[in-house]
Amino acid sequence: MGTEVLWGDAEIERERVKHLDAIADARRDASLAAACEMATAGGGVLAAAAAAKKRKEKPLSGKELEILESAKVVMWAYNAPLRQISTRYQRYTAEDIESARERLVAAPTTPSPPSTRGGTTNDVDAGGARGDAACEPPSDGEDEPVDLSDGLVVGGYRGLVVERAAEGVDVRLNQIVTSVSYARPGPATMDAEVKKKKTGSRFPRRCHAAAVDESKSAAWARDPGPPRCVVTTATGEKHACDYVVIALPLGVLQRRAARSTVEFEPELSESKRRAIACVGMGVENKVIMRFDEVFWPRRAKFFQCTDQRFRFLNLHAYGKQNTLCAHVAPPFGEGFDGMTDEEVLTEVIGTLRRMFKKNNAAASTRAKLLDHRVTRWGEDPFSCGAYSYMRVGSTKADIDALRAPEHDDRVHFAGEACSVEGAQCVHGALLTGQGAAAAILRACGAAVDPSALLGGDVGLSSDDADPAAFNGDGDDVGPPESWAQCAIAQCGRWRRVPVHIPAESLPDDWTCGDCHWHEGIREHACAAPQEPWPDLPGWDDDDEASVMSAKAVWNAWTHTWKKEAEEKKSGKRGHARDWLSG
Repeated sequence: MGTEVLWGDAEIERERVKHLDAIADARRDASLAAACEMATAGGGVLAAAAAAKKRKEKPLSGKELEILESAKVVMWAYNAPLRQISTRYQRYTAEDIESARERLVAAPTTPSPPSTRGGTTNDVDAGGARGDAACEPPSDGEDEPVDLSDGLVVGGYRGLVVERAAEGVDVRLNQIVTSVSYARPGPATMDAEVKKKKTGSRFPRRCHAAAVDESKSAAWARDPGPPRCVVTTATGEKHACDYVVIALPLGVLQRRAARSTVEFEPELSESKRRAIACVGMGVENKVIMRFDEVFWPRRAKFFQCTDQRFRFLNLHAYGKQNTLCAHVAPPFGEGFDGMTDEEVLTEVIGTLRRMFKKNNAAASTRAKLLDHRVTRWGEDPFSCGAYSYMRVGSTKADIDALRAPEHDDRVHFAGEACSVEGAQCVHGALLTGQGAAAAILRACGAAVDPSALLGGDVGLSSDDADPAAFNGDGDDVGPPESWAQCAIAQCGRWRRVPVHIPAESLPDDWTCGDCHWHEGIREHACAAPQEPWPDLPGWDDDDEASVMSAKAVWNAWTHTWKKEAEEKKSGKRGHARDWLSG
């Protein structure tokens, strides 16, 4: 690997050991390498295969052992060695997938394309032995179970995601961020009677909606002052803002390259730093090759081989003429053993020609390479790896911690490593990014319309996009985990608390003006209306007029706050206390 990106010698490796030592008893785990050894010796599929061979008094042949080792790479070790991958998390994932399959058993089946995973389409080994014939797709109209395998975006993501997301946005390219700082607001002056707050999802007492003197509530409102976040670039340029979304690759957050290291002020929480250290950043590279003719089976989607370094995706079958993509696994794929691009191509093409020498030797020898691209993600200081994996000792709690916002919910995080369902994939990065954006909009008092998002409400929590809170629809959206009641006697309104903030962590004298996760309520304080929600104290579904009135008031306030916030941002209005008291 390049010397600019550190791996085994990186400081993050020592931090990981320190964090895991502190919680060793709670995180007992083993590597997949150790699990495979135990399975071979003590039971399971590997032991069964060995036992079957033993009964026939024939040990596994060299070719069979190569197939067995290659299968491990295909299933697990495609971006990290088996000795680094968590067995416990693999078990958790397998159980979760099986649970999903069971839930779909009773569901109506829908037409689905054939699976593109595994080696069921023209498996070929490096020695040239042919496997099964190419699988034919099912005939039109034939019902297939819901396909849970990976999908392939053939046309790329520019038109599907990038251009759509960039529309109307000031995008600055080639900017190296060096620091993200946050300044907490000063204490507010409260001149009202304060009483002990009540929190919890069961609402321990009824909340009587008392009238609030809006002129007096102006004294309770928070003056937001200047933007609290500052993003600084390598050129010294500073960007002041209210919120920041960190979508850096995990390897960059792990500070593996000095040139891409980002300093956080104040420093990130211990749980965030532990998650960054414990989750692994893997390396899988690709070698993309376009030839002047096809010398491999045209319709087969994948080719597996007994050379554990390579797996092949047939892009020709997806409309990319005469093109193959070699997926290169560790350890060879981590740095190509110091080889140049030309030397790597020689290795890959040599493997391909050995694979097909028996069925198309002339064409494989005759074919000329027209174009190629060799990726080196492990050497790129602004990537520091390809994508994440669950390293020994890491858990789902680490992923949740990676995604959780920091610094009074002003600094949000997104990316494939922040996703459970979409880890290692583009849709994981996309959905967590949309989730962060939705949470910020929600904090600013804006309604989030899931229909405007790519994928709709997939990946959004009920707090991120809650139709019931804005227009009374969406009866299937469940209530939030907890609510907090304002401690000011004249108010007593309930404010819902996002799921990532423990209600019990709020101070006893918490008030509406302390609602830092919702910009509108924080700024308007007790003048903001009560959010309509079933089961709140005083809510009566049978009183249709009151319910409709409460929703109308909340919708009107939300619309007004959004408009005024936009005007204030553009400089057309002063701060909240200037116009609340006017």
